[in-house]
Amino acid sequence: MQSTKISIYTERYTLVRLGLNAEFKNGRILKQLFKNANIILMMAKEELDGLWEDSESDIRKFCEANDLPKPDCDDFWEDLRTRPLLCIEKDPTALWILDISDENIKRFREYLGIWMVNTSQIKDDAFSLEHKSKIYRREECIPGSKDNGYGNFFNTMDKPFPPMNSIVLNDRFLFVVENDEIDPTKVFNWGAKNVLSLFNEVLPEKLGVPFHIFIYAFPPKIKNHDEKLKLIDELCDKIKKLRENYEIEVELVLRRAEHERFFLSNYFQITVDLGYNTFNVNSMTKLIKKNSLGIQSYLRNTSGIDYENMKIRLEDIQNEIIDERRKNKGNVFTTHETTFHNRLFPNLCN
Repeated sequence: MQSTKISIYTERYTLVRLGLNAEFKNGRILKQLFKNANIILMMAKEELDGLWEDSESDIRKFCEANDLPKPDCDDFWEDLRTRPLLCIEKDPTALWILDISDENIKRFREYLGIWMVNTSQIKDDAFSLEHKSKIYRREECIPGSKDNGYGNFFNTMDKPFPPMNSIVLNDRFLFVVENDEIDPTKVFNWGAKNVLSLFNEVLPEKLGVPFHIFIYAFPPKIKNHDEKLKLIDELCDKIKKLRENYEIEVELVLRRAEHERFFLSNYFQITVDLGYNTFNVNSMTKLIKKNSLGIQSYLRNTSGIDYENMKIRLEDIQNEIIDERRKNKGNVFTTHETTFHNRLFPNLCN
């Protein structure tokens, strides 16, 4: 398994200036986050080794003052100027702290969907987001200006969603229910409408790379094979059309999905108790069953446990996908011309 510590990419002088930042010096969250992260300096190994041997060097002093080990290094700073895609090729879940202009920070975030800040923007809680889970009763409406419950719930957040470029959604009962008396086509359409509403509310308005979506769920109980394929194709096509200004790639694997329900993106998760197909298709602000909704960045606490759990969940699904692609390709549906690799699954991308 790859490292379960989050990576923070930065460069020498940015790191040194961070040590002078009042939010970092006087805060608690950022310092603890750095202690539980892999700090990667964009510089040559020989240069870093030389600086580390010098007890008076700025890097050595910064690390000792903040009780940090020697950072790792990866010499691609100059390449990044002409190949910004290196950011998501290196690690699509990494944090980036670079002292470039606010305008260029915005460009990186919007173009790549990565969480990047500079030292003038950074706050002690810069990477913390927690919209605590709220319980809603059956047939309760989530009020607001939107015509759907997800949008109204998200509008109550204190902070905006972090940037993102990928989603993995796992929900066994997204397209099925245990009651066999309910028309399975109706059940599938119920799940489809809910997931379309959810994605439409969280997808970024701008992005310069294809957005990756992976859905893992039980296969619908529709007996007519052609009808089932038609509905699945229609759903994938509707997801692709949620945004017109960038491409959306979708993979849907229908098999015995993980028991735990989860929505994972690059930097945050959306949690539910009883599934993501929770709103009434005839009134999308009204819940059809009791449920809870919550939102957390993986860095809401400084221990890194949420980030570690995210990595474990992704690795477990990744191993099952490899097995399913080999044994039963008929359960794998994709909008891509060839085998699709969601960038949150590193072993499938390499």
